[in-house]
Amino acid sequence: MIPLPPWAGEAQAKLATQFPNYDFRFIFHKHDQIEGRCPFPVCRNDPIKKGGTDRFVVFQNGNAWCRQCNNKLTWRREAQEERAERQQKEQADRRSLRQEIARCTDWVTYHDNVGKGAALWKQAGITNEDIDRWGLGYCDRVPNCTYDTPSLTIPVFYKNILVDIRHRVLQPQGDDKYRSHLPKLPPAYFNLDGLLNQRQCFFVEGEKKAIVVAHNGLMACAYPGVEFARYLTDIIPQVLDASQELIFLPDPGSNRQLNPTLHALREKGYQTKVVDLFLKPDDFIMEYGVAPLLQAIPQARWY
Repeated sequence: MIPLPPWAGEAQAKLATQFPNYDFRFIFHKHDQIEGRCPFPVCRNDPIKKGGTDRFVVFQNGNAWCRQCNNKLTWRREAQEERAERQQKEQADRRSLRQEIARCTDWVTYHDNVGKGAALWKQAGITNEDIDRWGLGYCDRVPNCTYDTPSLTIPVFYKNILVDIRHRVLQPQGDDKYRSHLPKLPPAYFNLDGLLNQRQCFFVEGEKKAIVVAHNGLMACAYPGVEFARYLTDIIPQVLDASQELIFLPDPGSNRQLNPTLHALREKGYQTKVVDLFLKPDDFIMEYGVAPLLQAIPQARWY
């Protein structure tokens, strides 16, 4: 086993003051970086992984970060000051982006142009009623894209304020399936405000799934990719209360990535349920209708 670098002892001592009696089990990665078990509750209380083995990355410059739960901290005063300055700038940049997208009216142009993409929306199980209800559209060329491609467009609002226009890229290069309207926009959670006052709140991965699920009477919020589900642990307590049931309809094979989020929500007092389907929820509904899904909900496992 490669010995830890000299600065690792200082890092362990400083971290021990923040997380007493926690066994980080650090291993060497490279001269300015060591790795170990994550001390943040969302990971360390995961009944399966229990903090993992190398997801918590500690840097010689004084920063530390978990690759799984995305929590960050600093263990040196200099790094704390630098991080505070960086956070202030990032907050200002995000505020500017939110103001810019809130003023944007491009989604109206795309909606007026939706006829070009009507057949593609229909193939995805989206009706004309859905197109009008959600302001869906078609864009001839995705903005801020390095190559030419059209897209299907989905405006995302929160309490009547535009927070993004999601572009479903139609001629992607590589894995470039979805894009935000502006670069570096914070992730937007489609129809989050639609869950207010709902007894059962459904969560799916991707806006098109949320639209199909909502069309069938189940109000759903979409996270823009399973890697963004972890932010729901902070977002949900700001919007929903613990009396509302949170029901996740994950894509097949994504349960493991959801586990830390589900565990953290349970710790915050939420009733969280997972309905395991062998198809993506929109494909399941298009194939079998909503009735079998409704029948599966009472039997689904509580997390």
